[in-house]
Amino acid sequence: MVDGIISSGRTVDEAIQKGLETLRLTKEQVEWEVLHEPDTKLFGLVARGAQVRLTPKQAAEGDSVADDESTEHGMLWVHDGSLHYQPPGPSGLPGVLVLEKGLTANYNGAEVSGEVELTAGVEGLELQLPEDQEPMTRLEPAVSDDGLTCTLFLSRIDGHRVQLPDQPRSRRLPIRTIKKTLPAVAPTIDDVKESLQVLGIVYGIDLEELTPEVLARQDTTAIVARGIAPQEPVDGEIRYRFERKSAADLEADRIDHFEAGAVVAVQEGALLAERIPPQPGVDGIDVYGNVIPAKQPRENALQAGTGAEVTEDGNQIIAAEGGLPVVQAGVVRVLQIYDLPGDADISTGNIRFQGEVIVRGSVLDRVIIETQRGGVQVFGLVSHARIKADGNITVAKNVVSSQLAAGGITVIYVKVLGFFHALSKQIENLIKGYYMVRQQVDAADGKLIKQLLELKFHG
Repeated sequence: MVDGIISSGRTVDEAIQKGLETLRLTKEQVEWEVLHEPDTKLFGLVARGAQVRLTPKQAAEGDSVADDESTEHGMLWVHDGSLHYQPPGPSGLPGVLVLEKGLTANYNGAEVSGEVELTAGVEGLELQLPEDQEPMTRLEPAVSDDGLTCTLFLSRIDGHRVQLPDQPRSRRLPIRTIKKTLPAVAPTIDDVKESLQVLGIVYGIDLEELTPEVLARQDTTAIVARGIAPQEPVDGEIRYRFERKSAADLEADRIDHFEAGAVVAVQEGALLAERIPPQPGVDGIDVYGNVIPAKQPRENALQAGTGAEVTEDGNQIIAAEGGLPVVQAGVVRVLQIYDLPGDADISTGNIRFQGEVIVRGSVLDRVIIETQRGGVQVFGLVSHARIKADGNITVAKNVVSSQLAAGGITVIYVKVLGFFHALSKQIENLIKGYYMVRQQVDAADGKLIKQLLELKFHG
């Protein structure tokens, strides 16, 4: 006896009629079940037809099963994903395959689609099913450019197998496909270790984060090896021990900003610079186990020019003579001439220097310039300032309300000479008084002089 079939039509009656024609049975010989009523759209258009299941009625117990005409048709069915066919009898009709949209087949060397009547059986039938996709598990370790980290990229892509779903026996068999998922296998820790070994990763491997739950994810990214970066060296350094020093008390209530920025010269033998030795770096190691050499520290040698000298151990520069210490292209020098290109004002501060001082501009309010072993040349004017020099003081323009003292130690001699001149006058008057008294008083010279001195310089 033929199993039930599913038949479709625009209406339920049409679907039943088509089914009866397929089974070659009358309406009294079948039982039917409406699976879907037809749907209609706007203006009476059919959106989806009716669908019914028709099942031949079973013969009563004891009755013989007659081979009616329906048993002579070719029958098709699908079981365990395979298509089966029972050829028709002498008076039966061949089976018909109804291929779903997009599905094609080769039949007797020709490509067919839609409905295929199996007039020559199924021997020449070849269904063209979509290709299967195998599941794939990818383990891709990637090392950073510096070789210090290895990152594992894990991806699992499920596959699928295209097959025919099981269907009951029917002369008109609709052929459709389904995809059966083939899950990708999760990798193991041993798989990860093998992938690292292939890449040559041997150092700093850490797989603690790769738990079974992590490995079972579809996509995973994790750092699985870390190297050690080399430690940077400390370059050698030259520290200069001279600068524009403040001669003012910066914590006082009133700050003399001229003294705070004063130009201060150094004495002979003063420490000008010292060498700080470099410190080497520490080598690193990459994930391949290779040593990453640390950079070599930079060494800075001390260089001394005019007026300065390097000590025997090469670690210090000292002043060979007094003057202004400067650094020019890495060379430490002590200058005997301080050449100021502009004005001497609050921006430069006071200037105390052992040597010649040249001011290309003017010396302005409250600035003090003092030199030893040299003179002062001012190309502008001197206004409300004070200049003291051992040598000459030359001012190209006017001097306004300022104090200038030239000559250094000679100035002191002039002051002392004035003192002795005044003293000589006193001694001369004392001698005159002596002779005047001597003529009037009969007394010893010593006693008389004593009395005169006591009168002149009493107390």
